[in-house]
Amino acid sequence: MAAFHLSRALPILVGAAFSLVTPQQLLAQCCLGAQDSEHLADNGRYRVRAVSQTGTGPTAHGPYRFEFTLEARDRDEAWRPIASFERQWETNAHFSMSVCASPTGNGFLLSTSMDDRVVLLGKHGRVLQDALFDAHEVEASLWVYADCAPDVRFAQEGKESLRAQIFVPFAELHHERAWSKEDRDYTVAPSRQRFVLDDITRRHRLAMLTWSEKQGAVDAPRAEAAIAQVRSDDLAAIAAGRDALIALGMSARAPLADAIARAATEQDAAFRARLAAIATRMEQLACGHDTPHRNLDLLAATLAHPDAEMRLAAAGQLRRLLPKGATITAEWLQKHGSDLTWDDAAGAFLKTR
Repeated sequence: MAAFHLSRALPILVGAAFSLVTPQQLLAQCCLGAQDSEHLADNGRYRVRAVSQTGTGPTAHGPYRFEFTLEARDRDEAWRPIASFERQWETNAHFSMSVCASPTGNGFLLSTSMDDRVVLLGKHGRVLQDALFDAHEVEASLWVYADCAPDVRFAQEGKESLRAQIFVPFAELHHERAWSKEDRDYTVAPSRQRFVLDDITRRHRLAMLTWSEKQGAVDAPRAEAAIAQVRSDDLAAIAAGRDALIALGMSARAPLADAIARAATEQDAAFRARLAAIATRMEQLACGHDTPHRNLDLLAATLAHPDAEMRLAAAGQLRRLLPKGATITAEWLQKHGSDLTWDDAAGAFLKTR
């Protein structure tokens, strides 16, 4: 049986029984087994493909193993791979899965019926962020539509079910509301709106969006001093150095990478492990964005962020980086982004055509 690909109107169903009635209704009809699928980001620049490594169809009913490939569209409209990795689930049960490519190239959202949560997976397959909800023992599922933004749905036994829109690049939830299977109305009563982001994460993301290489040069001595603390045998000094590096954010990236490269030839395994843990935490805070301060896809997406200060930060950074005459809108960037090239000497984007 050939692989069956569901439209983006539904989560991917693997080994689940259903027939298509409406985009929200599933009724038991037959077992489809494992299925391949893909999702194109809303800006058309990135896609994720999930390919079953154990066959497709009714006979492929677990254990489940998928290869996930994240791809980017280049200037010639060809797709090039960014990363590829596998994940597997040791079960023969009915299994559902949904994926959503981030429009900024940092990874994709994944939810499965085995995990009951929605996570942002990075280019190395690591979990960068959980789409967290301030309630315990809830089941979360990702719903991806062709004609509107994805949302996350939360179900808790004996309580009202909720849905929330999600800012995909950071896996941040906002605009909570009650929902029913027949309800796709995104009108949200003001009393039900909320957007909660802890202050440390918020400050870190504001700083990384507005960072510059000049700031990095200023902060470099502080980063080196913090790395020296991490090498110490004193637990308090190690903790202080770790916190200082994380607080420095983007300014600590290059010194930390250099320290990790140097430590690879040393015998101090504990020091290497500390540096690696700090680098992983910084990657999580940046949600896998390598150069967020000049990632035009991320800055464009953040222009629509639910937090006003985040929107202003993105707009201000774009004004500093884009050529004179550019319009600070996602539409302008979608149209002209392929004509821009980053210039290290200028610290800005220059038009190439």
